[in-house]
Amino acid sequence: MKKRKKNNENQIKIFIFIVAIFLLVLLIYGISLLSNRNNNVLLDSSKPIVYTTYKNSELNKDIPQVNIKKISDDINNQIIEFTNPYKDVETNAIKYNYEVNGNVLSLIVIIENYEIEGPADTIFLSYNIDLKKLKVLSNEELLKLFNYDENTMLETINKNFNDYYQDELDKRIIKNMTYEEYLNIHEIYDLRNQMYYYVKEGKLNIYVDFLEWASEETEDYFVDKSYIFEIQ
Repeated sequence: MKKRKKNNENQIKIFIFIVAIFLLVLLIYGISLLSNRNNNVLLDSSKPIVYTTYKNSELNKDIPQVNIKKISDDINNQIIEFTNPYKDVETNAIKYNYEVNGNVLSLIVIIENYEIEGPADTIFLSYNIDLKKLKVLSNEELLKLFNYDENTMLETINKNFNDYYQDELDKRIIKNMTYEEYLNIHEIYDLRNQMYYYVKEGKLNIYVDFLEWASEETEDYFVDKSYIFEIQ
């Protein structure tokens, strides 16, 4: 009886050992697959998919580099061209955000320019990249993933702007000015060309430069307003 019991214990230990080895092999295989997937995407496997290529803390500058095969050169040249005029200027800030959701990498580069009096004149450059196909998605292609189209997004942003600005007009902060005229003084003629898309935590975000007009006694001035709209 004792011999049989000891044999059973040995068999259990052997079984546990085999299961442990099997799980370890699975873990190593999974890590290998993930590593190979990254290597299939990354131009330089020693660096992350997006990293800071230029940083100047004193001037508040962070400029990104994209590390993706086939498409990095074009994107990075565009980022350099976009940021170069502001790179060494003290009166602006350059920052960026990026996030991977499934097969889509979203990158937004933000320049807040304080050269003029008042709040920053904010401009954007964004990319949404299909990591499986190694291509930059057009706005139309990205919106399809969320079952939207550009016209719907344009109507949504226009409604938000209109509701806000009309409220200010109704308060007679700005007299004898229509909503369209109000947009025109900010050189906002076509919001479609000023909407930049970014996917955050699986939700679609639209970046649009959005300023609030306020009035203090007889002096009009601009104050900052959030430029991010989250689409549910």
